[in-house]
Amino acid sequence: MRISKETLVVLFSIILVVGIDILVFKKLEISIPIEPLLKIGISVQIGSLLNKFIIVLATVSALIFPLFFRSSREGIDYARSDEKYVVGYLCMFILGILVSLFTLVGIIELTDLVFKLSLILFLDCLILLPPFIFIFIRVNILRVMERVRNSILDELDPIPFIRRRVKLEGAKEKINDLKRIILQALSDHNYIALDYGIKRFMEISYEITRKTQTSNGFIKKIIRVFRRTEISTENGNLLVREIMRNFRDLGIACVKDNSDEYARQIGKNMRTIIMNGLDNQKNFEYPNFIPHFEKLGIEAARKHLEEATDEILHSLGQIGDRSIKTMDLQRPPIFAVLKSLQNVGIVCAKEKMAHQCATARTRILGIARLGKQGEQENIFHEALKRFWVVTAYMYTNIPEIEEANYKMEKTLKEEFGNIFVQTIDEAIEMLHIESEWEQERIVKEFKSTFEFLRE
Repeated sequence: MRISKETLVVLFSIILVVGIDILVFKKLEISIPIEPLLKIGISVQIGSLLNKFIIVLATVSALIFPLFFRSSREGIDYARSDEKYVVGYLCMFILGILVSLFTLVGIIELTDLVFKLSLILFLDCLILLPPFIFIFIRVNILRVMERVRNSILDELDPIPFIRRRVKLEGAKEKINDLKRIILQALSDHNYIALDYGIKRFMEISYEITRKTQTSNGFIKKIIRVFRRTEISTENGNLLVREIMRNFRDLGIACVKDNSDEYARQIGKNMRTIIMNGLDNQKNFEYPNFIPHFEKLGIEAARKHLEEATDEILHSLGQIGDRSIKTMDLQRPPIFAVLKSLQNVGIVCAKEKMAHQCATARTRILGIARLGKQGEQENIFHEALKRFWVVTAYMYTNIPEIEEANYKMEKTLKEEFGNIFVQTIDEAIEMLHIESEWEQERIVKEFKSTFEFLRE
């Protein structure tokens, strides 16, 4: 097995410390003469040397340790073991200063042993200083992420028969800590660490979904007694929502940094989390997860990140398609998906992103067709209403769309019949109920302006 450079430096430092300590104890001879004058003379020389020990150690400690603690306050994350190294090494400095100081003022009697101890502490502090700074408290962001991730998984996997309850608040706090570390990596343009942190988030989400219970039947309760741990649906929902919220914040930060690739990747991960829950019949509050998608999609559209916007629209559409097939869940996300597709589509229209508007409308129509096929009239009508809102904004903000001569709308009128045109009135009523006054005005003006609606 290959030994790293850091390990070699540490081993060399330890060997050097041990060698110096043995050399001082075995070879260094300091005798304190009995004659008072000579004794005073040597005491003065040793006192001057002890004074230099104090000055050097105090100066080094005053320069080094505040940097660490200030960095911690400013948001640089160190591993918990690094904090222990800081405390232990600081205690070593203080001990060296105190031994020299107490000997200097006469609290401790000056003997060979005391002087050798002071010298050993002084030399050990100086020898261990370089590896301490450059190895032990060096910010290794990947190692910190790994330890935070392991700590979160430990919170989700309590010791059986001793601590069976999941520490919800502790897990949520550490999830937020992990997000803060990833944001730090993004601000430093450390894309290796950014990618690594996103993967750790996904591992945590998989573990939460896997451990969240799917039913509360009698057999399930008996099995739960013998299992190591299982997260209640309520706690699992809170933890997944925290993951989604943090993914949203990370995605928006990537959008603002113009990191289209990572914003797109985060959109895929958010979709995977929801799809994983749907596939495994987890009764999460999915409608509360979807708005995080919406906010990320809106930010991506405003920054004209076309690929990220497309990814989010397609992901919402896929979630909508899948949720129609899992309507037996307590809170399926289908209606939240349709509203989010509408709102992202509106922003795309305002930003004159014609292709993304078309994607939003296509995804909404796909859900409408599935609803009609499955004889789910409420979904069918809801999808057509959201379609008209996006269409109204599209024709209002992108005039060149009229060149198509409403070919798509006429085709849809033939496909769906009179109900297709009638749902525009339902859309206006829906927007009035939702207090979306601007959207209601736009749809009304669209209805009164375009002749094909009255054909």
